[in-house]
Amino acid sequence: MDSTPPPIASRFYARAFGLVTVGVLGYFLFRVLQPFFTSIIWATLLAFLFQPAYRKLVAKWNRPNLAAAAVTAIVVLTILAPLASVLTLFVRQAGDLVVRFQAEASERRLPGLQLILELGPVKALIDEIGAYTSLSAQELVARAEDWAQTGVQLLAKASGSLVVGAVNVVTTFSFTMFLLYFFVRDGRELWRRAENLVPMSVDRKRELRVSLGAVTKAVVAGTFATSLTQGTLIGIGFAIAGLPSPVVFGSLGALSSLIPVVGTALVWVPAVLTVFAQGSHGLALFLLLWCAILVVGSDNVVRPLVISGSTNVSTMLVLVGVIGGVSAFGFTGIFAGPVLLALVAALLRYADESRLGTRLLDPTPPPVTLRSLQEPPKPQSPPPVPTPSAPPPAST
Repeated sequence: MDSTPPPIASRFYARAFGLVTVGVLGYFLFRVLQPFFTSIIWATLLAFLFQPAYRKLVAKWNRPNLAAAAVTAIVVLTILAPLASVLTLFVRQAGDLVVRFQAEASERRLPGLQLILELGPVKALIDEIGAYTSLSAQELVARAEDWAQTGVQLLAKASGSLVVGAVNVVTTFSFTMFLLYFFVRDGRELWRRAENLVPMSVDRKRELRVSLGAVTKAVVAGTFATSLTQGTLIGIGFAIAGLPSPVVFGSLGALSSLIPVVGTALVWVPAVLTVFAQGSHGLALFLLLWCAILVVGSDNVVRPLVISGSTNVSTMLVLVGVIGGVSAFGFTGIFAGPVLLALVAALLRYADESRLGTRLLDPTPPPVTLRSLQEPPKPQSPPPVPTPSAPPPAST
């Protein structure tokens, strides 16, 4: 049998062919899975968080399929029940506000647009516009009515997009729950196989697994702590300003804090404008400062403190991870961003420790410097004198 190694050209061709094949397959795999990245990330996160509950059910029932189905049902009820309750309260409160507004408008016997034009700040704005243009107040009202009709038509056209968006949300949620069942049941085996592909020692893999698990739990805890804090502060601010149903709007603020970019501004900005339009300028200024400083500022305080206090990840890394993750991945980036940065930081730390370890074991002598040339050479200790061994006993 010929045991001669293959020539260098054939080895190069095999490696190049393997790299090209992996690259092409990886690209097409990315294109296939790209529409489902959001569902995959959420299913992975939920499967990791509910893995302890799954293990307890498996130990009790000894039926993995039933335990995975039970955990999936628990997750569905945990998400849908609070959401349905808050939406019910929101619809009820919104109906009450509409009825209240219609009653006030009918008492003043003014149409909705004319009611807005009767406000002091709006009147002053119309007078300022009239001073620089040739339009009268009646012409400005006519223009405003045309703009309002255009806005209604645009909203009517956008209603179809809203329906499509709602359908996409329901579809994404359903597919996430479908993946969650399999990730809960087979997640440990999938993780073990992926972990075996990582070229690290067993201790390094275990340390990395524990570190990423701690960061993931801390990110989830920090996100929900921030949401609860912002919702509570909005409810307190609304109660002080005398706005109706502060508990309901506090709950809406807690939910809206999870929305990237806009966040709680969806709740408190309309409230500030409403209080200002009612003529309570002092309360409007107070509510603006309360929400802009305390509510918005708490996002930059509570989340980093909870995450950095539970892990060794720095506050700067958490803030950059959250902001960059939201920009790159949307809502899921709140969790994926800090975890990815923590993974990169851990890998860089391992690489640096490995480099230092190999340098400590390097037998090359230290470099020659000017100071080492000026110092007198240290006397070398004489080699140890070997102790003579005792002669063997004479044989009889």
